[in-house]
Amino acid sequence: MNIKRIKQNNPKEFINDLKSVREVMIKATQTGIFLQVRKIDLVSEAENRKINYYMTDEIFVRKRNVMIVI
Repeated sequence: MNIKRIKQNNPKEFINDLKSVREVMIKATQTGIFLQVRKIDLVSEAENRKINYYMTDEIFVRKRNVMIVI
């Protein structure tokens, strides 16, 4: 994990948000379903490009923060 490269492409809040969440999911726009992604895969993508995401707690019945990648 190269934090310097991640900070070049993404804001500092991205790293803090990624550390604070338990789940990372991708929203499929055609079907509207959510697919789970490993954090390590998202980190490798963040080193190369900007990640558009938002935080929510509306996905699971138990209110826990989730990062949704758009």
